[in-house]
Amino acid sequence: MSSPSILFICTGNTCRSPMAAAIAKDYCKRKNYKIKILSAGTRTYPGREITKEAELALRFLEIPFFGHKSDILKVAHLEQASKVYYMDNSHREVVDSILPQLKGNMLIGKADFELLNDPFEIIDPYEMGYSEYVRIAILLNSLVVKKIEEYISEMHVKIESK
Repeated sequence: MSSPSILFICTGNTCRSPMAAAIAKDYCKRKNYKIKILSAGTRTYPGREITKEAELALRFLEIPFFGHKSDILKVAHLEQASKVYYMDNSHREVVDSILPQLKGNMLIGKADFELLNDPFEIIDPYEMGYSEYVRIAILLNSLVVKKIEEYISEMHVKIESK
């Protein structure tokens, strides 16, 4: 893990995590934060596009979106990520099943993995209609911005304490 990076995980990688990633990328770009943003799904087929409702919800928030192809969560995602946010507890179970596969020299502490809306899960809006996607996108927007600012603060503390 060389540069700061955040991984967002959901189930299909076509709704919640790509919306969170698009919000994070936009926010980091506007704030000039050099953080790599990734997203993946625990149960998906690689190459699927974001849902139309998710894309429209991002437009509602005026978040630039330039395409997305779903990706299944892999060891490589976890090796790259310095912070991992998941949408519900089933995603953490998948992460826990992958962790033993990480290289022996990788030290990933429990604090590096967080339920994005802890202690609450973020429901999957898939097939729940546009208004639910907008509601989830608004929630994600506030959570992602807050978490990025917390992460930036953490990084400054780590840098200053070296």
